[in-house]
Amino acid sequence: MALYSFSVLIVNYHGREDTIKCVKSVLLAAEMADISVKILVVDNSNDDFKFSEQSVHVQRTGHNIGLSGAWYIGFYSEVVQSCDYVIFLNNDAILHQNFFLEINKGIDKWGSDCAFGPRICYENNHDLIWSRGGYIKRFAVSVKHFGESLPADQVERRDFETGHISGCCMILRTEHLNTIGGPDTNFFFRGEEWDINYRLLKAGVSLVILDHAEVFHEINGSHSRFDPGMLYFAYRAKVLFAKKILPWWYFPIWYLAGLTFSATVAPRRFAQVSGGEVSIIRKALMSAFLIGLKENKILPLSHKL
Repeated sequence: MALYSFSVLIVNYHGREDTIKCVKSVLLAAEMADISVKILVVDNSNDDFKFSEQSVHVQRTGHNIGLSGAWYIGFYSEVVQSCDYVIFLNNDAILHQNFFLEINKGIDKWGSDCAFGPRICYENNHDLIWSRGGYIKRFAVSVKHFGESLPADQVERRDFETGHISGCCMILRTEHLNTIGGPDTNFFFRGEEWDINYRLLKAGVSLVILDHAEVFHEINGSHSRFDPGMLYFAYRAKVLFAKKILPWWYFPIWYLAGLTFSATVAPRRFAQVSGGEVSIIRKALMSAFLIGLKENKILPLSHKL
């Protein structure tokens, strides 16, 4: 079995305890595989932590530059560029101790012209799948995850090609991401993974789920999914991604349908799930669509929605 060099890129934003647990899981998985892995923590919040291990590096941004910005500066760092593969890993994720053993096997099996993702289960219930790949629904500008909320023991473990790898854990050949231009910093939070998946597929890179490699994800451990601010970023990302992938003639149709949905049905649905106020949620969604039509770079919110 060939051995490959890996860097692991983790972004921290006010998640000190999660980040420390995540780093420890990477170190353990590397030890189990008897390999050396370089870890880069890009800190967007100036949290107070240090790591004694020489393989763990911390790069502080000084302020919140978003997930895509942190991915970008982390990816082009010497730590990451010196390795064959970069693993984008959520700070609220934990690697199974056999992770790198399975990844090395998978690369040997499928070859170096692929990008890879693992089977992802819930951190608080390892017997329940959260995601094992999926596909981009281009004309809906959304992603469908395979295996979501299915019992893990009822889903046969098999490697397979897919149309989308979750940004919770993406195993990418450094050369491939260099070729397509790295992460797009016009995104801020949400949408980065869709864009990378889409560009890799267009470049002819196969996306493969290595179903014996496992990651456990604390869902929304780093953010509240239905917080108005998070909904704003999610829908801003949708509009930006739609601009990038939809045919010119279809974008106006999609945009008007999305704007109508955001003004009527979506606020009530999100309010029912989250217990939030319909009016505040509507404001967040409408702002995302209206600002997104005019601007192509997503910036941090200057005020609370």
